[in-house]
Amino acid sequence: EDLRTPATPNVPQVIYSEPMTPADAAQADRSASPVAARAEPSLLMTTAAKRLDEKDTGTALALFRQIVSEYPNDPLADDAQFGSAECFFQMGRYEDAINEYRKVVNQFPFGDQVPFAFLKIGFAHLALEQRDLALDNFRNVSEAYPGTEAATVARQQIAHLKASGK
Repeated sequence: EDLRTPATPNVPQVIYSEPMTPADAAQADRSASPVAARAEPSLLMTTAAKRLDEKDTGTALALFRQIVSEYPNDPLADDAQFGSAECFFQMGRYEDAINEYRKVVNQFPFGDQVPFAFLKIGFAHLALEQRDLALDNFRNVSEAYPGTEAATVARQQIAHLKASGK
């Protein structure tokens, strides 16, 4: 007997099958769709974040914007809007970054990125040498979102700016 060839071929065998009606097929499609719909923004987000990390801001920006436009109600939409702002910040286009961070605040007011958006608006104002506007944003984060990591960073920036007197 040749041991390299299995005695029974590797063919899946149907033990029991019931004919699928069109209604069954429609139900299967409906129950599968949330998973399928969820995979696309998640995959886009992973790719966009990787591109941003690699300093490929043009590609990252296009992907982040695709998520926001095609999946505006997805839980990742606020993260994608924040990512768009981060692209502009990395490019040194601080006015554009401020506008994109403001979209996070305005379009996703209850999203987890809001305190960080205000914080980054402050950093963008600092980069534009607009110290008072930066301080206003840092104070806003510190007071409105006291228990967050963003508030901790904002308080550090306020202390730094006061100490430097610039």
